[in-house]
Formats: sequence, structure tokens, C-alpha cells
Amino acid sequence: MLARIIFIITFFVVIALPSVSQISIIPEPVSLKQKEGVYTFKDKITINVPESLRGIAGWLKEKLAVTGLPFSIVGGTEKADM
Repeated sequence: MLARIIFIITFFVVIALPSVSQISIIPEPVSLKQKEGVYTFKDKITINVPESLRGIAGWLKEKLAVTGLPFSIVGGTEKADM
């Protein structure tokens, strides 16, 4: 009898877990269409951020360094590409 109760509890736990893991706080697009084409960066990219986000902009600059293009981070009202 105890084995049957354990089996039933285990069964419901296993059934309930997938529904919990489907909850996502990150929104997904309603639709996505892949088209041909490319995105071309300019010769020099300027990232404009407020002072409070300068650390995140530095992280982005490091990740984009693999492109081999020069990136600069500015603040204030200067014109920027990102």
C-alpha cells in the first residue's frame, strides 16, 4: 500500500514539473521570419550610454571586439550608433 502511495505521488510530481518549467519571464516574439541579407557595421561604432550603464556598455564593447572594428563609449548628448 505504501509503495502505491509513493508511486502516485511520484507520478503527479513528474507530471507537474514540465508545466512549471514552461513559465518564462523573458518575452518571445510572436513570429520570426528569417530573410537573406547581412548587417554591416560602420568603420567606427559609438555607443552612447548614461554613466550608470557604462559597465554594461564596456561588456558589450568587449563582446563586439571580435569584429575587429573600433568601438568607443560616450555619454551625454553626443551622436551615437548604439
